[in-house]
Amino acid sequence: MNKLVIHDNVIEKQRTTTRNVRKAFLLNVLLLTLTCILLSGCKKNNTSGNDAANDANSNTSQQTEIDENDGPNDSDVLTGSQDENIDDTEIPKIREEDNETKHLELGDIDGNGINDYIVEERNEENGFWKWTVIFNGENIFSSEHELFCDFEACLVDLEGNSEKEADKEMLITIYPHVNSLPLVEINVLKQVGDTWKLLENPSDFHPISDEDYSINAFPVKGYVGKDLTTLNITLEGLDTIIVDTKDHYENLVSMYDEEEMEKDYLYEYAKELLSGQSEQYKTGDLIATTSLWGIWNTRIEEYEGVNCIVATHGIESLVGEKYDSIGCVDVYFNYDEDGMIQVLNMSFIAFD
Repeated sequence: MNKLVIHDNVIEKQRTTTRNVRKAFLLNVLLLTLTCILLSGCKKNNTSGNDAANDANSNTSQQTEIDENDGPNDSDVLTGSQDENIDDTEIPKIREEDNETKHLELGDIDGNGINDYIVEERNEENGFWKWTVIFNGENIFSSEHELFCDFEACLVDLEGNSEKEADKEMLITIYPHVNSLPLVEINVLKQVGDTWKLLENPSDFHPISDEDYSINAFPVKGYVGKDLTTLNITLEGLDTIIVDTKDHYENLVSMYDEEEMEKDYLYEYAKELLSGQSEQYKTGDLIATTSLWGIWNTRIEEYEGVNCIVATHGIESLVGEKYDSIGCVDVYFNYDEDGMIQVLNMSFIAFD
């Protein structure tokens, strides 16, 4: 290629570049002009909006002054009158924005068109939660729990002698917010005249001292049977359930590798029971009990033609506790006319 051709190509490239620069310059000028126009319009609109907002604020201020002079203030609406003669059973007033008070719907328990609910309020002195049952618009029962809870409620005949809704017991199922073992508690209420009476509770079977917590369970116990792998499960008034735990402990032993065997107390405990020789236990000794927190779950069933509550408990060895859950025990019960628990039956389901 000769020098003339090269020169022409260079000139053509320079011309093309010049044209592109001019186009870019004109485009930038156009964009700048449009931006200025838009900013000018926004400024006018903002000025109008500020004027409107100022007018609205002025009107609101005037209205607030009128409300403060002529109407009740917020504290009157939320807390009611401060008269010392107020009945403590008045339905608690709810402040939705207050995290220390919860309003939990129960639905229409008796089907009369009035929704029922529970109010939970934190006790500032001890940190516990006071919960109050509002049934047909009336405060019928209050109690306290150290944990925040969820609730269910229903009317059910637990005495086996009533066809009327009004004569049925109210079963309140309590679900404390816990983060490890299962836990369900119950309260059963019976209307007597104008008041509601709390009936006997499974935890009432356990005497407690000031240092102990109430045990939310029936006094189900497991004793060593004819040998170390025979478990006799008992509950007063019922037949003993005899359980063979040999498979349970053989499965437990098989879960350990050689490295873990000599280090784990539960492995040694299982081997001891399987060997049939123990320095710790002999026939008739207490060896198992219900899980630490008591009842795991409840349900309503019929037993021999009558309604009853079925309370499911975990049962575990005293040595292994929750790490040695043997199975679960269902206790079937209802109430007599005096509001005392009648235990009807007990069954066992093995986990292995």
